[in-house]
Amino acid sequence: MPSVPIARLRRPGAEPPDLHPGPHRLAYAIYTSGTTGTPKGVVITTPAFAAAVAASADALGIDEQTRGLCVSPFHFDGSFGTLFPTLYAGGALIIRPREALLFPRTFFNAVKQESITVTGFSPTYLRLLLASPQMDQLAATALSVVALGARHAR
Repeated sequence: MPSVPIARLRRPGAEPPDLHPGPHRLAYAIYTSGTTGTPKGVVITTPAFAAAVAASADALGIDEQTRGLCVSPFHFDGSFGTLFPTLYAGGALIIRPREALLFPRTFFNAVKQESITVTGFSPTYLRLLLASPQMDQLAATALSVVALGARHAR
């Protein structure tokens, strides 16, 4: 497979991450602007990632009875809050085709049909769901945790 040096892929002002973070193995690298607004590469080590996953599972009450619905695409790190804590705790991870969750009706149907207990998505998606006349139906489902995430905008 051909490769391209990361320096050729970066945006102006962005520094590539240090892919040798010391004694710990690399879990993944992500580009973020953080609070500065300047893009920079950040390395997430395996121990840091494992600690974040365990802490998320604990904070959200995710366990082996959990039925997590992954709404965000896998390439978006926002999906990690449903994906990895659910798997870590031994729960069931429900993955529907992305297109199947673009409309509120199909989201509500998935929550009901799959007995979803946990999910997570962006505030933008929440606004879409809140505008739906079907929003009231969630009270009659097993859904007990919705984790929201957003990027702070200036």
